[in-house]
Amino acid sequence: MGNRFNGFPGLGGIRRKRKPLKRFGRGWSAPLDPAMNRGANEKPSFPAGETSKRQAQTRLSVPPGSEVRELAKRNRRPWVDWTQAALARAAGAVVRALPQWACAALASALGAAAAAVDARHRRLMMRQMRLAFGDALSERDRRRLSRLCYRHEALCFMELMRLPKVDRRYVARHIDMADARKGEPLKASRRGVLVITGHIGSWELLAHVAALSGYPVTALARPIGNPLLDAELERLRTISGNRILGKYDSMREVRRCLEAGEWVCFLYDQNGGPSDAFVPFFGVPAATWRSASFLHWKVKAPIVVATLSRGDWLGRRFALRVERVLEPIEGESREACEQRVLTEINAAFEEAIRAHPEQWVWQHRRWKTRPPGEASRLVEGVPEFEEV
Repeated sequence: MGNRFNGFPGLGGIRRKRKPLKRFGRGWSAPLDPAMNRGANEKPSFPAGETSKRQAQTRLSVPPGSEVRELAKRNRRPWVDWTQAALARAAGAVVRALPQWACAALASALGAAAAAVDARHRRLMMRQMRLAFGDALSERDRRRLSRLCYRHEALCFMELMRLPKVDRRYVARHIDMADARKGEPLKASRRGVLVITGHIGSWELLAHVAALSGYPVTALARPIGNPLLDAELERLRTISGNRILGKYDSMREVRRCLEAGEWVCFLYDQNGGPSDAFVPFFGVPAATWRSASFLHWKVKAPIVVATLSRGDWLGRRFALRVERVLEPIEGESREACEQRVLTEINAAFEEAIRAHPEQWVWQHRRWKTRPPGEASRLVEGVPEFEEV
């Protein structure tokens, strides 16, 4: 699997293109998990009765462009796509018509309702908080934070729907952009820059605000199944001048963008595959994609790790935080670069999450992939270690 991408030997996280296929929309994400890679001659298979798009993708984690995805597209029902897209557009129109305080109140109500009915994910959140924070948080604190996480995610949805209303005047009034000055030397150098962020704070608003402030980005994208809904999401995400790039088969285009002096943005806080690097995250080894460190080493692209944290729950105060600016080191080996860069990225994310623990997606199984030979067992996708 190491040499399948010409010109990038040994790079995990990018799937080789086998044949041109029509793309069905985009979402925003980091490079493909190498655990999704399959041999070029390997035929997709799944149990009888599991031929729908959702069942096939859930069981096999197959990316767009695969044979299973083509089967899924043939099994789609257009009226379902149209209904979903119409509901999303209607919800967006309602959210944009409401005042900000009403959106915050609605998000609080939706978050409370989700926390009340979604016991499985609340249990997963609390299990991961215990892994990350140990005894620093009591059971009561973990319960409280899990409820606040649902409210935070509802607010993120509201902020995505309200992006057309966020202009430069809004940025000047409500967002602390002092850290944006750290990017000025990089912009003046006309070099391509990798912007690394995560599902921390308001990540959708972060990219929008960056473009309004003179830092437009090309965001790497995860396609979703409904092309009509995806078109609406892409319209919202590109309204300020950003560009969306399909995540799959994208490494050549990412490199071209960086060499042309563009800023490319990855979401980088998700679980990697067994062939990725295991780097400490809250003191526990976490499978972390190698793509960012490889591009930093190969293209000599600086890395900016940034987040946009919420200062209150009414959407009136935000703060841009540039957690790290990593410059390439001349003569550094690829292995040393990988260890340095990925350690710094995870450390920056950890600092941001510790500052605002309710503003991260704790239901994502960040530690699910374990290194070979580790003495641990997975419980609901979360590792547990025997006490010595």
